[in-house]
Amino acid sequence: VATRQDKPWATIYSFVSNRIRAIKQDLTIQRCKGSKAILVLELATRFYLCSELKMVDAPVEEFDPILNKEQMLDAMYKLFELYTDDMADCSNQAEFESYNMLYNLDTETIKIRAMLMNTYFGDSAIFQHALRICKAAWQKNYVRFFKMVSKSNYLCQCAVLRHVYRIRREAIQTMNIAYGNRASRFPIKKLAQILQFKECSLAEEFSSAHGKHAAKYCDFSFY
Repeated sequence: VATRQDKPWATIYSFVSNRIRAIKQDLTIQRCKGSKAILVLELATRFYLCSELKMVDAPVEEFDPILNKEQMLDAMYKLFELYTDDMADCSNQAEFESYNMLYNLDTETIKIRAMLMNTYFGDSAIFQHALRICKAAWQKNYVRFFKMVSKSNYLCQCAVLRHVYRIRREAIQTMNIAYGNRASRFPIKKLAQILQFKECSLAEEFSSAHGKHAAKYCDFSFY
């Protein structure tokens, strides 16, 4: 159902999310474990993450981001519980630890978990890539952050999406200090490239909304 192209994603989301909630409830009541339960929760987590991006501009009547977050985290944390079973199939654990780390990178507890999981997934490409993104965010290296995000797979980008606005805002504030002199100018085209805006006009609009003024000819003045 989730791969259908003939229906709007809002319709697909409503149908699939209702089914997932019912299935998760059954898994809990029946205390299901094993590979089938893990597969269900992995698919559910991916679905909720994907929906964060697909429904980012949807009205609240069609998509409740708070409810989606709750359902996604519930599926993910139940998944982590199943991974602790000695007989569990943990072949995809590094992938979901990466999503968890990116989604919650603004919390202190995730830093501790990231360091712990790094001892287990030091050889995992997806985990190490996600960890580098998080370190860039923690170190407020916004240039490296957005460069690494642009090289991420689709679901990693979905997981980190909720932090993009804040990090862009912090980047503008940092650049305002660095280029605070009235004579200093920064190309809006370069700003759009660094902060991963699709168009200069979007970078201009965002910067203006945060107390900065965009000049003509794609020059950006920090004053």
